[in-house]
Amino acid sequence: MFGCVIGLIGVILSATPFGRNLEQNYGLSFLFGIRGPLQPPDGAVIIGIDTQATAPDVSENPEQTTGEWDRRFLADLIVILADLDVSVIAVDLFLSKQHEDAEDEALQRAIKSADRVILYQELAKNKELQDVIVEPLTRFRNEAAGLGSFVLPSIPERADYFWPFFHIDQEANTGIEETPGEGTTPLAYESPSLPLAALHLQVKRATDPRIWESLLPNPEPDNKYLMHNADQFLATIGELRTRTRQHELLQFYLQSTFPDSSNETNNALYSLITSYSWPSIRHINFYGPAATIPTINSTELMRSAGTTEMEDFKWLKDKVVFLGYVPDSPDKQVGRYLTNFIGEDRLDLSSVEIAATAYLNLRHREWIRPSVPLYRTLLVLVFGFVVGFTTLKFHPTISITTVFALSTLTLATVWWKFGANQLWLPVVIPLGILLPGAVSIGLLWQFLRTRRERNLYRKGLRLYVPRQAVEKMEAEGDFQAESELTYCTCLFADIAEFTPLSEAMSPLELAQFSTEYFTPLNTCIQNNSGDVLSTVGDEILAVWTASDAVKAPRILACDTSLQMLDSISEFNNAHQQHSIFTRFGIHAGWLVIGNIGGGGHANYSIIGDVANSAKRIEELNKILGTQVLVTGEVIDGLDKFLSRRVGSFFVKGKSQPLEVYELCCIKQQASEMRLEQYAEFAVALDEFVSGNYQTSKRLFSIYRENNEHDGPTEYYLDLLGNPQNLEESVDNAGGIHLTAS
Repeated sequence: MFGCVIGLIGVILSATPFGRNLEQNYGLSFLFGIRGPLQPPDGAVIIGIDTQATAPDVSENPEQTTGEWDRRFLADLIVILADLDVSVIAVDLFLSKQHEDAEDEALQRAIKSADRVILYQELAKNKELQDVIVEPLTRFRNEAAGLGSFVLPSIPERADYFWPFFHIDQEANTGIEETPGEGTTPLAYESPSLPLAALHLQVKRATDPRIWESLLPNPEPDNKYLMHNADQFLATIGELRTRTRQHELLQFYLQSTFPDSSNETNNALYSLITSYSWPSIRHINFYGPAATIPTINSTELMRSAGTTEMEDFKWLKDKVVFLGYVPDSPDKQVGRYLTNFIGEDRLDLSSVEIAATAYLNLRHREWIRPSVPLYRTLLVLVFGFVVGFTTLKFHPTISITTVFALSTLTLATVWWKFGANQLWLPVVIPLGILLPGAVSIGLLWQFLRTRRERNLYRKGLRLYVPRQAVEKMEAEGDFQAESELTYCTCLFADIAEFTPLSEAMSPLELAQFSTEYFTPLNTCIQNNSGDVLSTVGDEILAVWTASDAVKAPRILACDTSLQMLDSISEFNNAHQQHSIFTRFGIHAGWLVIGNIGGGGHANYSIIGDVANSAKRIEELNKILGTQVLVTGEVIDGLDKFLSRRVGSFFVKGKSQPLEVYELCCIKQQASEMRLEQYAEFAVALDEFVSGNYQTSKRLFSIYRENNEHDGPTEYYLDLLGNPQNLEESVDNAGGIHLTAS
């Protein structure tokens, strides 16, 4: 779906004016940039006239140049070019104003004598803002071999295309001053562009008249208005324009009649007919920066006239010459147009250079051809779909690799088609918009999805593996993290009489009961920076670790046990029909923690005497009638808590006795009475350890009178009441062997 959305966005964007402008303003520039300059085909030459060749009244201020040029200078140039036997002279200068009669006559004679001059006619706007043709001076127009217009965008817009024809409306064309019958063009016609007019005249001059007659049913139109060469020229163009509306049949006729396309004349004729067909707009295929097309300075050509240096210009024979204004320095940018190439001299192309480029495009059928809408739509749609689909479907590494390969292939195809076939395929929308947009959204989506999955994985993993282990795995990037020796405080918690309780419930009830029991206790452990290593049956094993034997993990473990007592009280209030009593045992020391196991399976667990001792201490609660017991290693130096020493015991599996304390509460929360009671208990216990059993028994008896149901007191009185057991269980230091008791 994401791929379809990206593809449809590209299709919609490419169909809008904004998208088309993007491709024209940036796509063409990019394609021309990666293609680079080309050697232009042979056939066109530019004769550049700079400001020094203008009439005196305009040369002083070139920025105000209106196109009125020195007529004698132009006449001499035309005579020289005709003597060099150039094929066509296309004058890209507007000659609309009358000068001195002698100058105009000289230019008129030169145009008539050359019989190959095409004059420029200007496209302007009338008062109603309609397009009208303003023709050159009548005396020049009537002697010209043809007429042509050449319209480019207003500076500073970039010149990317031109029109081969301009349709001139009969009523709108008020720019012609003469009336029909006096040597003017009919008021309704299609005006050819200057490049097309040059190609038309070149082909007509080079083609056998019989071939020309075969193309036109009326090669010499019988019309009372057609009195001059220019009129006949425009009428012939109009006739060919009409016939090429059926260009497929005409082109088939040309291919069958003149199969030898290598023949220069046949090729030029075919190019002409092709140029007359649709589309009406032709995008210019620029060959390079300024002066890429051979350019000759007009002043230099004039200086060579009548000298042996003219031999150097004999190569102009049969060339189509474009005569126009070419500024000679960057300071004279008037009359130049922005293009896709800027030369080292920072000069853009002048109008006459663009006209010559357009002529070569028409002559060699090398104009830029935009791809048909269907192909353009398919390319954008398929590219957007593949990029969008790939970025979401696959792993980012595979996605980036695939998208990069696809983009490279697309760019290579676009570049190859542009350079080899002049086919203009979209590049900005697919590669400049869809690609970064789809990749950015896709990678962001991949990132969010990966992060969600990682958080879900971490959350799930922490249900089974301690937080510390998860963090270590993430830090090391390895599930096989090595076990390490660490200082650890272990807490064991076990429910008393859990077996009868579980027998009274169904499995589902027991599972729900256990979940409600473990949830607050495990939360309490985690809130105090502890790790729950296991919850098996009714037991909880939690640990607090540190790199050194410090107080922090011991304090946290003791705090947690007291908080867990409060949670159990709340739990019992909510489950009065199944109230529970949980015993705790806490011990501290050095042990190994990490992944324990092998053969493809491991548990994150602890190995060492500390865990076993904590378990034994927890079991001791049952004998002493207590709830929270800790060892001396845990409570040593912790002034925060109130505790009482309950004895020294040899628990199962231990060869040395453990000093055991009952953890009561936070010392600041203890009452004075309790402090006094614990002091009395400590005196009785000291007498027991010293071997003064009678005194100890008397003190424990007094203590029981004041504190009924005290588990440790009852234990010692029972032990002191059985001399034989007392002798077997207690050593000389007061340590009690539980296995014998």
